[in-house]
Amino acid sequence: MFTVLTNCVFMSLKEPAAWSRVLDTLFTAVYTGEAVMKILSRGFCAGRFTFLRDPWNWLDVVVISTGFLTEFVDLGKVSVLKTVPRVLKIIPVIPGLKKTVAALVQSLKGLASALFLVLLCISSLALIGQLLFMGDLKNKCVIWPDMENMTGAPTGISFQESINNTAHQYFLPGRRDALLCGNNSNSGRCPEGYTCLKAGSNPDYGYSSFDSFGWSLLNLMNSWEDLLQRTLRAAGTAYLAVFVLVFFPGCFCVLGLAFGAVASLCREREEAGVAKLRRREDEFALILNAVKRREEEEVRLS
Repeated sequence: MFTVLTNCVFMSLKEPAAWSRVLDTLFTAVYTGEAVMKILSRGFCAGRFTFLRDPWNWLDVVVISTGFLTEFVDLGKVSVLKTVPRVLKIIPVIPGLKKTVAALVQSLKGLASALFLVLLCISSLALIGQLLFMGDLKNKCVIWPDMENMTGAPTGISFQESINNTAHQYFLPGRRDALLCGNNSNSGRCPEGYTCLKAGSNPDYGYSSFDSFGWSLLNLMNSWEDLLQRTLRAAGTAYLAVFVLVFFPGCFCVLGLAFGAVASLCREREEAGVAKLRRREDEFALILNAVKRREEEEVRLS
């Protein structure tokens, strides 16, 4: 445990010392020696309690493999991935934490069907958002380009380049993104002299978007306040009903389903534990009665 914690402390240093590479090699040697001793005492794989039959020992294999790989091969920034399994080595050396992780893994196995249902519901909501609002968050208030400059001259710019230029877009004071707008009757309007056109990228450096299934799924788990305001301004206030009747209840129902499944599984595991304890008590009572009867018979015979 001391070795693992010390290794984690040195890995967390912002500016490692020049001798940190030597220390890293030393830690790799310690992990290798530990694995060798386990293999010599328990065997490698031909047996029930051998080295590779314990899933936690696979973590040791990954730690040692990444350690030797980074020693002889320069992986650049990818070499930082070796820190992940080394940090995870804290789990098996702390008995309580190891039991907690094992119980969590067993719970996930029992929650497979519930997790699949949750993923299916969230995917359905993301697909609805994509179909309804794809491309709407790109609607911005821009100055209509002067067509006299669109003659194809070497110094001229195209229509798309002109509207994508942030200098031609309207920004509210203190805002990072251009003002969103829409062409529906109940959507946001542009100031005088500006026209609502699809231009540039989506808000928040392109992250707030319904343009694909993945971005739609990600935004459903993002900040609802900003997403709601932007979507209603770009698509129209009539779509408030979609959020109130579909997205909000759907997400809360999905969360309720997930928590309910976890609570149900915990209750089942608790009941199973109680039943197992009762069976052991009954077995112990039977053994105790048998011992008493045997003692009584011995007393009678004597």
